[in-house]
Amino acid sequence: MPQDNASSDSATSTAVASSTSVALGPDTSAVLSTTGGGYTVTSLPVSNTPATPEYTKSLVCTPSVPAETCTTIKQRAAAAAASISKNKLDVNAWIILGNMRKQAGDYTGAAAAWQYVSIISPTNIVSFNNLGDLYMNFLKDYPKAESNYLIQIKNKSDDANAYRSLFTLYSELYKKGTSSAEDILKKGIVANTKAIDLQVTLADYYKSQGRTAEAKAAYEAAIKSAQSQGQTSLAAQIQQETN
Repeated sequence: MPQDNASSDSATSTAVASSTSVALGPDTSAVLSTTGGGYTVTSLPVSNTPATPEYTKSLVCTPSVPAETCTTIKQRAAAAAASISKNKLDVNAWIILGNMRKQAGDYTGAAAAWQYVSIISPTNIVSFNNLGDLYMNFLKDYPKAESNYLIQIKNKSDDANAYRSLFTLYSELYKKGTSSAEDILKKGIVANTKAIDLQVTLADYYKSQGRTAEAKAAYEAAIKSAQSQGQTSLAAQIQQETN
């Protein structure tokens, strides 16, 4: 089913692109600034400055990473580290460094980079999405995955990616047998009425549970939503799936 929002997988490999100003404290003797990735950090109290994670060590790729790919990963990681050395609050560089560490197979290092971003830019969504994916699909720490996805939703309530990911988490890995999977889809649909795929996913879920009447109603809602958005071919496709 076509999705009207970027997939969570693409989000995990994308650096911060939104334009955001983050003021981290009025009383400070050290004023730092960065505009990397569209973020501007204007001030940071010395007393609240978090410890900077290690960022200069050379990456060692796992054997499954092709040599040519590993070379590219190391080059990009080195470039990100160089940017960080000039400005420890370069959010975009930390995101990229985490991406490269993850691709190399250094999950612990990736988590450290993104956790730092979550501290210095607590209202962003990229680091929390990346951490959610890392904990859910690689480190298998489901409570931490849930926590990061929920913060992502708190920071951007209509971000359909987080709702999709939490549905997968709840329906396949964590809190199975509860209403969590159904509930998170309903919340996502309310928060983002244009996310037709969430409506279809809910309908498919009801169908898999043998809840025929509810599945039919959810499919009809998805068709109506697609039609209202002028996506007639999508509406027809959903209709065919319900027959």
